[in-house]
Amino acid sequence: MRRRRSRVPHTRPAGAPNPAPAPSTFIGLDALDAFSYHQRTNVTCPFCANHCNRTVITFADGAAFVTGNRCPRGQIVGDPKDPATRSALKTADGQAKVGENLFEARQKLLFQDWPIEQVTPDRGVIIGIPRVLAFWDTMPFWNALLRSLGFAIRLSRPSTRAMFEEGLPQVASDTICFPAKLVHGHIHELARAGVDRVFMPIITTVPSENTASTSISMCAVVKGYPMVVKSSDDPAKHWGIPFDSPLFHWYSTEDRDRQLVDYLEGTFGIPADQAYVPSGRRTKPSARSKRC
Repeated sequence: MRRRRSRVPHTRPAGAPNPAPAPSTFIGLDALDAFSYHQRTNVTCPFCANHCNRTVITFADGAAFVTGNRCPRGQIVGDPKDPATRSALKTADGQAKVGENLFEARQKLLFQDWPIEQVTPDRGVIIGIPRVLAFWDTMPFWNALLRSLGFAIRLSRPSTRAMFEEGLPQVASDTICFPAKLVHGHIHELARAGVDRVFMPIITTVPSENTASTSISMCAVVKGYPMVVKSSDDPAKHWGIPFDSPLFHWYSTEDRDRQLVDYLEGTFGIPADQAYVPSGRRTKPSARSKRC
């Protein structure tokens, strides 16, 4: 027996007015016979120092369509010195400022001092943290943990070209990724700032955030680079600044809590009951699942 199917004739909400139709840009069937275009690839955008590559498609009537651009400026085709082009750039910049800059918002959320409950008195120790690699994901955790235990936090400044070039002599491999090469300049910057210690842990494994079995493993460069810094920069030898790079294997939150308690107690003499308070629990973690 065949079943009759019916479709809702309108997808708009009940009672909503019909939207005004958008004006069509279709050139018409008759014009398609003479339709032609020219495509240029890898066209450099001249409107900022990034010099991004674009694809520009020019039509027979002189109109142009740009694809592959990475910002509103890239949609513009013309001489940067031409008044009409400069006017179009000004309009594009205004449109770009309408929305929120999500990169700036993310940076603010990551590196601001969130409210904490300080559970121990001030220790008079400034811990330097380089604004690099995994700290772009985990900084709120470390900031809250260390400040709640009475430490002062000193972040290195945002990356600059001068900072990058200062650290180049310590780069051990030219083939390492650019974010890793930046690390050395940040270490130098913290040393000049007069921090008491530099903190850069080695975290090999974290609890999975999805169903992929491989997602528990950190990037090989991210988890291994503290060892490179300890060898090439050696803050303790060159500046007399202890370089703390504890090794953590966090297969679970229980592993994380237990290993952090062991590190804080062994390095700073913080009792386990105090070290465990910032995590919101008041009991010492068990010895179960000791994997390291």
